[in-house]
Amino acid sequence: ELLDRIVLDENEVVINAKTVQLSKEDKSRQLGTEDDEMNLRRRKGAETTNVQCIGTGYLVDEALPCRGRVLLIDVFPRISSKKNDRKFLTLYHDNTKGPITAMASVNGYLCLAVSSKI
Repeated sequence: ELLDRIVLDENEVVINAKTVQLSKEDKSRQLGTEDDEMNLRRRKGAETTNVQCIGTGYLVDEALPCRGRVLLIDVFPRISSKKNDRKFLTLYHDNTKGPITAMASVNGYLCLAVSSKI
């Protein structure tokens, strides 16, 4: 049974797909400030949500530099008569300068490895 679909671009393939736990609190503060340790302690007790993270890459040609895309997807029940009917909601998407080779959630933040850089 097809629940919903995510449309990829031409020559785009999924390299990584993972459920990650992200913090729901305001992320306007940047690390590297005086109160880093306090922010990390506060974040450990912060409200979190699980989202699906999808990392892609484009397979074009060996001579061309590869690019990629990251998608954050939320899955929720669709209002219908079917028991297991689900809908995808794209929360975030962004193009990257390389393929997404790895991903993880760290203290409520999303950490991505883009090509060979973290």
